[in-house]
Amino acid sequence: MRRIGVFVSYTPDGQVDDYIDVLLNSMQTIIQKLIVVINGEICEEGFNKIKKYSDNIYVRENHGYDVGAYKDVFTEPLLEDEWENWEQIILFNGTFYGPIFPWENIFSLMEDEATDFWGLSRYPEGGCKMSTGEEMPSHIQGYFLVCRKKMFLSLFWKEFWSRLEYPKSYIEAVERFEINFTKYFTEKGCSNSAYILKMERIRICIIFRI
Repeated sequence: MRRIGVFVSYTPDGQVDDYIDVLLNSMQTIIQKLIVVINGEICEEGFNKIKKYSDNIYVRENHGYDVGAYKDVFTEPLLEDEWENWEQIILFNGTFYGPIFPWENIFSLMEDEATDFWGLSRYPEGGCKMSTGEEMPSHIQGYFLVCRKKMFLSLFWKEFWSRLEYPKSYIEAVERFEINFTKYFTEKGCSNSAYILKMERIRICIIFRI
């Protein structure tokens, strides 16, 4: 399986924490190429940490959070021909620690799923209200998304990113990207799933940052 990863990290002080080093090192077992986008600044030491895993490092202003970084990657003409070479794209960011269990185990389980995109976890319906006052719908959480070729080579994939507005707040980022990603692509006929829901018993696969 040929996979490419797109990783986004927010580094306002230019430092790359050690847990990012651990995360990127672990991803080498499941991806063949990595694109890294740094929102903010990066110092020489931090750059050298990431350089071990990627020759494709982009540094940008933190415009639109990780959502804005993804948008820039998928609307950049220079990268258009890149995506045809891959079977899966993995979108992930630096907001979680992991993995505790090997990625190979997770991907082995999810490869049997006939889904167009999946994540590590799904947010259950309700519990919080959106800016519209509506209950937050169930959705695949956006810190780790795996998308298959049928999806990311489609016209509606390009449409999603081109129409996506840069969020100006964390709430807008969640609503415009994380929630809308599941809603939009499901309405386009793409199926989705979550790893945690597929386990026969409850296990902790990641530890979130606080």
